[in-house]
Amino acid sequence: MMAKPATKASATEMYNIIQSNGPVQAVLSNTTSTAISTQGLDLGAYHEVVYGWAKSSDDVVSHYGYYRDDLGLKGHCYIDGFCGDNTVVATMTSSVTREKKEIKTGNDPSYPHVGLGWTGQQITWGYDLNTSPHGHWGNWYTSSCCLTGNTADIRDAGSNWRYSILIR
Repeated sequence: MMAKPATKASATEMYNIIQSNGPVQAVLSNTTSTAISTQGLDLGAYHEVVYGWAKSSDDVVSHYGYYRDDLGLKGHCYIDGFCGDNTVVATMTSSVTREKKEIKTGNDPSYPHVGLGWTGQQITWGYDLNTSPHGHWGNWYTSSCCLTGNTADIRDAGSNWRYSILIR
């Protein structure tokens, strides 16, 4: 998903995307997919998930959270379907803080806290619009409430930054 304006409609759009699993297809780094494209994959053959953020569609994913399951990714939240709001996904490692933290799905877009976070409202990957100036989009800061969202990394990146989900 490419950067979007900071509105509740944007949160709803992202919420709809990450709840949907579509047929396997190539998704280019400069496009927005309408679903997570894992339907039809043998997810038991994949063992690691990387939820990333990059400063542009051409930039390397520089902020990410990841986890591994040696038994495979079948049945894993978002990768193999939606598991509900404010639900534990996994213990993930942040590339930014090197911290391992239990990460949950966000609350629904009416709050809106959408994506992944270390509470239902401290979003590290996804959409986190609060009345605070610190809360528009998360980028894998896991150590402080007010570093989670609209940090200098995001503000300085301009309007072309993106989210990604990679499995391997």
